[in-house]
Parts: sequence; C-alpha cells; structure tokens
Amino acid sequence: MKGRRVHSRLIILCVSSIVLMVGIVKLHRYLFTATRFVFSIDPLITHSIQETIISFAKSMHQEHASMKTMSDSIANEFPFIRSISVQRIPVRSVYLELKAYDPLCVINNDTLLLYNEMVIPKQQYLTYFVKNLPHITLQKNNTISSVLKTVLKKIVMESYYSAFLNYNVTWINENEVWLCDKKQEDFSILGSINRLPTSAILNQCAYLKSRLSERNAFLNKKKKPQRWIADIRFDKQIVLYKNLGG
Repeated sequence: MKGRRVHSRLIILCVSSIVLMVGIVKLHRYLFTATRFVFSIDPLITHSIQETIISFAKSMHQEHASMKTMSDSIANEFPFIRSISVQRIPVRSVYLELKAYDPLCVINNDTLLLYNEMVIPKQQYLTYFVKNLPHITLQKNNTISSVLKTVLKKIVMESYYSAFLNYNVTWINENEVWLCDKKQEDFSILGSINRLPTSAILNQCAYLKSRLSERNAFLNKKKKPQRWIADIRFDKQIVLYKNLGG
C-alpha cells in the first residue's frame, strides 16, 4: 500500500510539473511574442516597396524567427537597406527602423546607382528624391560592371555635380566619356576612364567655349552649325578641334 501511495504521488508530481511547464511556456509566449509591429521606413522608398517589406517582416514573425534572423533576412531580401534596428517595445510590440542607401545618380533613366555602388530599379525610390539627380547615359551594349560603377561614382563625386548641371554625360567605353553641353549643343568634352573631368578642367573648357562663341565659331561660312570638341584625354593639355565628320 505504501509503495502504491509513493507511486501515485510521483505520478501527481510529474503531471503537475508538466502542467507547470506548459503554463510557463504559454506565459512566455504571451509576454514575449509580439502582437503588433511599429515600422519606421526611410521615406526614400516607395510606398509599394514599403508594403512589401512590412509583409515580409510579418511573414518572418509568423515563422517564429528571432529578431536577428528577421533583421538578416530583411537585409538579404532588400539589399538597398543600409541599416536595420529591431527592438521590442511595450506592450508586446516590435519596433523596426530601416534606413536606405542614398542614391547617387540615374543611369539610362531607369536605374539608380547608390552610394554603396549598388544598382536598383529607379521605381523603388520616390520620384521626388531622384528627379534632380545627375543622369548618365550608357550605350545599350554596355553592362554596369563594378569598374564602371566605381568610375561613375568618381565622375559624380569629383565633378561636384557641376558637370551634370551643364552637360549631358554619355558613357561609350573606357576611352570615350562624352559631356555634351546642354545649352550649346555643338560643344562637347571628350574624356576617358583615366582622364575624367575635374572642376578645374570644366572651367577651362567653359572658357574655351566662350572664346569660340565670341568668334561665332559655332557657325561655318554657310551659317550651318559647326561642332567643336574639347579632348581632355591628354596629359596637361586640352586639344580643341572641329568635328569634321558633320
């Protein structure tokens, strides 16, 4: 009889322990499982992309992903995100703050080059933030390689945007980078990957253009437009010549 009583007590103790553990697990889930998300997403990003990010984060939560896993997954899925801050806030809520990389320039009017040299579709960022960015044209047979992205970034950064205020920039290849004057279409600057236009060179070319204009050199004897090219691909000199090809 005594043995049976001990055995019964052990069973009751085991059952009580299981019930207690289940209760603790349920309490833990209740206290630490978020039921509400609060998002702060960089306004650079369009509303539709923000909604996609929010849906992705919530799906990760439904899969019981940890905060770190959620953060890493968002970064992998949306590589234009520069930083992610995830923290729990009262009551049973999760606060996510996402910052995006700043855009550097527009390529072929449909692609953005970011400051981290990543390229993304232009429609992922709001037009308000990209409409005044420098624009660069690439020929269709050009691929946006890592070398090209570095060079384009260098053009934008070293020219202090002045090149893009006054010129339309077109990349042909490593030996041909054209800057066509927006106001005087018959004046262009020709550079290369090793001879990119600096602010000093742009000022010198502007002076040359003004001298040509004073001489009416942009019109030939038949009053037809005459195109001039300032070739900056030489060491410590600018070669100015007419485009005899028409």
